[in-house]
This record gives sequence, structure tokens and C-alpha cells, in this order.
Amino acid sequence: FILSLLNCYIFNIAIVLMFSFVISSVTKERAFLEEKKITCIAWLLGCIAGTLWKISYPASPYLFYIISSSCSILTFFLYVFFTENIVSIMRIVTNKEKKH
Repeated sequence: FILSLLNCYIFNIAIVLMFSFVISSVTKERAFLEEKKITCIAWLLGCIAGTLWKISYPASPYLFYIISSSCSILTFFLYVFFTENIVSIMRIVTNKEKKH
């Protein structure tokens, strides 16, 4: 049980690091500490989701890998969606203020 959870955590950190690299190459305006925070949060949420799924449904041997990585990927997508929208809105507001 514990070995499968540890394998899930390692798999999850690999997924998180891959998405962190992709997001850092796509969004160049983010601070390093902000990226580290979202990476840690995504990994932690994925580990919690995978652990809860494994405890609730121990008969499904590999489904918690998918649940864990999906939770981490969803965290990254939500982060990028909200931050890019906020940055775009701030650019629109500052451009309107400069015109007036």
C-alpha cells in the first residue's frame, strides 16, 4: 500500500515538473517564487487526491495515478487561465488609462 503511494507521488512529481517546464516556457512574465509555489501546490493537491482515492477505493490498482496526475494538471490549467486573464485585464486597464 505505502509503496504504491510512493510510486504515485514520484509519478505525480514527474508530471508536475513537466508541466512546470512547459508553463515557464510559455509564460515568461512569472516570477520564480510564484512558479515554485504553484508547482508545490499542484504536487500537494495531486498527492492528496491520489491518497484519498487509494484509501477510498483500494481495489482499483492504477486509477489513482490518473486521478492524482489529473488533479495536478487541472491545477496548472486553472492557474494559467486565471493569471493570464488577470494580466490581460491589467494590460487593457493600463492602456485605457494611458490613452485618457
